[in-house]
Amino acid sequence: MTVISPKTIGTDYKENKKLGRFIRQQRFNVKDEGGLSEIDFRITYIKPHDTWVGEIKVNIVAAGKLKRCYWYSTNESLSLKEYGSRTSSRNRNDEIRRMARAELSRFLKYFGVKGYNITVGTIKVVDSL
Repeated sequence: MTVISPKTIGTDYKENKKLGRFIRQQRFNVKDEGGLSEIDFRITYIKPHDTWVGEIKVNIVAAGKLKRCYWYSTNESLSLKEYGSRTSSRNRNDEIRRMARAELSRFLKYFGVKGYNITVGTIKVVDSL
């Protein structure tokens, strides 16, 4: 495998087809401590950040369940699409970004990208991966 610079991973991802396929084939699973939220996701695209030099923006596809807490009853686990319809899609995407960020930084650390240089961009929600 070729040497990848963390500053050029956004362009190397497009130019090196084997690297792009390898990154897109990886599947990630994130669970919260209570077990009610579980998200499966994969990377669809990596590009350099629009405004910050040395940072990358990662687009993902996500499927799974998120927990919704009520003050008057027990917690419930909803699918991502149902969670977005009952709350706002912005809240849903922020929760997905929060959960996926640690796993993405752990994976991209092997390519030399520091965790604070990663921004999760577009999130596509599907029923299953």
